[in-house]
Amino acid sequence: MRGWATSHFESRGLTLTAVANFEDDFDESLEEDRPSRMLPLEDRLWRHPSEVFKSPAPLDPLAVRRRWLQTQPSRASAWSAGVVGALLATGLVVLGTHLAGALAGDSLPTPALSSAAVTTVAPTVSVSPQLAGFGRSVDAEIARNTRSMALITISATGATGEELGLVVNSAGFLVIPSSGLKGGVSILVTLGNGVEYVGQIVGEIPSEGLTVVHVNGATNLSTAAFASNGEIDPGSLAVAITSIKGASVVTTLRAMTDLPQIGGSTIEKALTSDLNVASVALGTPLISGVGHVEGVVVGSTNGVLVVAPGSLVADEVHAIIEQQVFSTASLGITVTSQTANNGVPAGILISAEARNSSASSAGVATGDLIVGVNGITVTSLDGFENALREAAPTSPLVLTVYTNQLPHTVIVPATVSLTP
Repeated sequence: MRGWATSHFESRGLTLTAVANFEDDFDESLEEDRPSRMLPLEDRLWRHPSEVFKSPAPLDPLAVRRRWLQTQPSRASAWSAGVVGALLATGLVVLGTHLAGALAGDSLPTPALSSAAVTTVAPTVSVSPQLAGFGRSVDAEIARNTRSMALITISATGATGEELGLVVNSAGFLVIPSSGLKGGVSILVTLGNGVEYVGQIVGEIPSEGLTVVHVNGATNLSTAAFASNGEIDPGSLAVAITSIKGASVVTTLRAMTDLPQIGGSTIEKALTSDLNVASVALGTPLISGVGHVEGVVVGSTNGVLVVAPGSLVADEVHAIIEQQVFSTASLGITVTSQTANNGVPAGILISAEARNSSASSAGVATGDLIVGVNGITVTSLDGFENALREAAPTSPLVLTVYTNQLPHTVIVPATVSLTP
């Protein structure tokens, strides 16, 4: 604004005149910064009434908030989503066609990989993540969940198969698909750091098509966090982690109308994915933007994947772990009874030990003779098994052992942890 202005004020015979100069630097900068023309229509999120040809479709506030959170899972986005949803609910905001379509999901970017483009990825291959539709924070969640994954090698007579497993407890408990165990005679678990363990089946979750496996000698493992809500909205985005090296692809989760049969068991609240059946390994976890396991691939039926909902896994696994007891299998040793000889009392001779087992990690070796368990003398196989069952697997196991005819004590760490 430029120019001069005067104002007169009269009171009780006095006249006051005020003069103001409105030509200053501030006004000049405003005029200089003022854009010379309006932005193009496609670059604006607002419309002049003359430019509106039709009203955008009404938006469900809850759907808008959910879509916003799925595409940008962060604390700041959660606040923004709440504000936008609240404004939409009050009717105070009318969105332009471009923004309305984005929030409703109509113009979200198509995932970089789809069921038509995904090719089979070996469980040990590392590839660049394809995260279209997700915020950057999901990268860290992929890395965290990858640390809780393992490569499972199942061997039967004349055949060997591979699938993925997911660590569900820091003491070495994993879940793997049951369908991959048909005819399996041995289970080898390879963690992401390359360490191999012999796996032992300790429980089944038929309603999920999953088997719980325990490995001896593994402690302080990274564990996966499962989703706590079993309700999956149609079209929900998820990231399938397809190898222990972090290969991943964006997909969608949908509920299955018919309950599928996997390995003779009905999968409750089964989900499916738009990924090609041949593109992912059994045991592949699918995570949300905040890193919770929404489901685990357990098989396929009628040409589509079957995904067991992750929200049902945690409670089942916890119940199985609580029922565990010490045994020769949980210790990772093979034993026979031996009579007293040359001043050495009768006891339990270790004839073999599993690689990386809890017993071998504690210092017990093939040829050692166990004569006591937690202060209880053992002289027979039945007495040894009974003493193990009486011991609590959540506490260390104290063994009295003879090595080269010399007695000593070996403490085997607890094989079960009730905390994830």
